[in-house]
Amino acid sequence: MSAASSLVPRDAHSSKWTSNSRGGMLLAEKESRRKDSVSLRDYFDARYQTGIGRNSKFFESIASRGLARFLAERCGGKILVDVGCGAGGFADAAAAYFVVYAFDISEQAVKTTPDSIRGKWIGTGDAMPIRSDSVDMVTLLDVVEHLADPQPCIEEANRILRVGGFLFVRTPNPDSVGLRMKGRNWFGLRDPTHVSIGNADHWAQCLEKSGFVIREWGTNLLADPPYISESYNFPEKVFFQVTNLVGMLVKPYLPWGLGENIHLLARKTRSN
Repeated sequence: MSAASSLVPRDAHSSKWTSNSRGGMLLAEKESRRKDSVSLRDYFDARYQTGIGRNSKFFESIASRGLARFLAERCGGKILVDVGCGAGGFADAAAAYFVVYAFDISEQAVKTTPDSIRGKWIGTGDAMPIRSDSVDMVTLLDVVEHLADPQPCIEEANRILRVGGFLFVRTPNPDSVGLRMKGRNWFGLRDPTHVSIGNADHWAQCLEKSGFVIREWGTNLLADPPYISESYNFPEKVFFQVTNLVGMLVKPYLPWGLGENIHLLARKTRSN
């Protein structure tokens, strides 16, 4: 794992961010920190109701299919639980390989999820209505950064997984080249609900604390243009997103630590 980040960024919403000793964690210190699930629910309900949060983008759809295929080939298993599924883009792709159950804190998001998902409900990751030792794969895609305390969610994932089951986590990477280039305009800091941004060391420690063993980790490429110009431009968007997509179709993450998102594949190796 890489060393803890020395960056102390300030985000685009006037929030103060400070580094601390917890494995390279960056913690938001703001009055409207959105700690509770109610304010998160209201925020995402508004986004999905207006269509802003729906996962309908062409590149994201292809990436979801590539990730689902990778997890099926690498991990196997029958039952997958997608925590914080949003509008169900990944869950729908995963349904080609798994029996998928998915939930989200947002009622509006769950209403838009496809019928290919076996079971779906409104809920939070720290209290999953699933019996212990019963599923093969849990995915936390762009979830832990929204949680003021992600540990209970990670522990719940461990509880519902069978011994030998896998947890897959994706979250913004504060050691990325993108953050160094864009500063407060980096995507990981633009979202006002991102309250837990940690580097790979930090998240590995969180997973190991909950009984997981890290099997692989890596990051993707650059996928948050513009990087070269200061304003949005179509050619730069196409170049970086296509480059990132091609890389993800080979493998969702690469063996380097400077991409935009951290990916961790961990396994439950002992019973609760």
